Amino acid sequence: MRSLMNILARCAMPIVTSAILMSACSSDESNNETPKSVEKSNVQGTIEKGPFVQGSKVMLYELDANFGQTGKSFRTQTVSDLGAFSFDSPIQLSSQYVELETSGYFYNEVKGKLSASQITLNAISDVSNRNTVNVNLITHLEFERVKRLIREGKNFSTAKSQAEQELLKSFAITDRISSPEDVSITDNSKNSAILLAISTILLYDKSEAEFSEFIARLSTDFADNGQVDNELLLSTIAEGKKYAHPDDVIEKMKDFYEQKGVTLQCDDFSRFIDFNGDGVIDDNDDEEDDEPVPYIDPTTESFRTEAGVREYLAAIYTQIAKFEAYQLILEAVRLGRIDGTEYDIDLSDPSDKTILQAWTTAYTAARQINALNLGLRYSTQSFNINPYMAEAQCLHAFIYYNLAVLWGNVPFIPFHYMQNNDTQIPQSDQRTILESISPEVEECLNSSRMSFPTYSDSEAPFHLASVKKACMLMAEIQLTLYYPYGADQWIDRIGSFENEDRFLVANDIAGVPSYYTTNATFYRQGGQPIYDSDYFQRLSDETIAFREHVNEPVVADHWYYAFNQYGIWAALKRMGWIQEFMECQSHELLLPIPTQELQTNPILRQNPGY
Repeated sequence: MRSLMNILARCAMPIVTSAILMSACSSDESNNETPKSVEKSNVQGTIEKGPFVQGSKVMLYELDANFGQTGKSFRTQTVSDLGAFSFDSPIQLSSQYVELETSGYFYNEVKGKLSASQITLNAISDVSNRNTVNVNLITHLEFERVKRLIREGKNFSTAKSQAEQELLKSFAITDRISSPEDVSITDNSKNSAILLAISTILLYDKSEAEFSEFIARLSTDFADNGQVDNELLLSTIAEGKKYAHPDDVIEKMKDFYEQKGVTLQCDDFSRFIDFNGDGVIDDNDDEEDDEPVPYIDPTTESFRTEAGVREYLAAIYTQIAKFEAYQLILEAVRLGRIDGTEYDIDLSDPSDKTILQAWTTAYTAARQINALNLGLRYSTQSFNINPYMAEAQCLHAFIYYNLAVLWGNVPFIPFHYMQNNDTQIPQSDQRTILESISPEVEECLNSSRMSFPTYSDSEAPFHLASVKKACMLMAEIQLTLYYPYGADQWIDRIGSFENEDRFLVANDIAGVPSYYTTNATFYRQGGQPIYDSDYFQRLSDETIAFREHVNEPVVADHWYYAFNQYGIWAALKRMGWIQEFMECQSHELLLPIPTQELQTNPILRQNPGY
């Protein structure tokens, strides 16, 4: 296990004598520098992701000896659409160490258009011998790592150099760069090529809001030990490497600068991309064609044809499959089916990687569903969109039902919400969420204008788009709300449920670690059933037991001994039997909200007990 190896590695540090320790403390690398006063007649630079547009905010903060802000700050803004800024008035500083914080819209070099939302980039610098401080993705990603190294005893220059080498190593880049505050994408140099390579890799297949969230998580993970070791981040970076398109990006960048009256020379940066993800940039690396991407801009052609909508739905189901794989493994650990320590899973730890992966894949699917809603509403189609709206509504309800069961109070975006990428969504409690999604599903089942799409026999088992499956979802929502008579009507409407109708999650989803899918007792051959005839029978028995107050221990036993099937934890919770079967504290009925999510969204509050 990685965690065990890390512990062993730390424990294997050589024993040193006190004399060596004293020598190390007095070396050039130690943080024994005293800030000195400086006066700058001008500090200038460029903000680039692509370039930030005119009017973007730039803040310069003075830092003290502990590299915390002193309270003295200076403000300016960019003066062109190429990201240029300048502090023209003299700047008096009691320390040469400064922090820059910039925010604004930028030219998205992957999509070839201005961003739909703003992002924030940071830099930390010693301005004693410089008047130019560029802010870019490298300065941003090294920012927290540099401060961490300084707190550990490194001096500023050593911390900067180490952080920059570690960052490049994370992308399999062995070259060195000059200080990133000196680098600009317009330099037509090795340095600018490296910057463009990293920028393109990280921006691939993301909206601006998703990108902002992603680099926040990446920065936090990298700051800890100078490595990117979160599996979800690594898989996302690997995908960005695989489908990076340098020629396309360079062409779009040249077009943008030409519109601004500038002739841009861009060095080919493909030589700095590990396309095949083997950790070495060599002759075996080659650019690959894109696969269907999970996020599609609602304004594109993809939503104007029925085939495009079906393709997008398939991408949504892929994300739901990933979420369910993570959910099932978490529930297997909670129920004692497998040993969490064997897989480095700690359900009491908010920083646990599997908890984060479950959360992230669920919200990725939720955003995709919202994008589909917007795309269907605002694109011009020649086919009936109502069946696909019905399927999307049911998928939306399915995702948020499970999120509410796992975490309780979670950020909730209603299906008809008109913005797709809002990262500051407040938490809603479980009852509010369930009472909101219940009418969504009921509308699909009762509205004369709504129906579900028709799929082939090979497609149908993998879709939620049928009356029976939607009724199954409604029944479990009503039972969770303690409305047994509400659940009754949906169970009666189903009548019977054949295995051929089951909603499957495939067991070979890319991006899910192999140890989640190789346990034969955990996954059935061909896929993991979500709704099947056995599930229907247990749900029906639970409804009768709840309504008539009979056989509750027997029904709870049936749920518990279903072994590694979807819905067991949720059923035992709503029946009030979970603590009867498991020796757990009441707060453990909910998972902790991931630490990285709390850092990204400051309005979130952790669940009690964590």
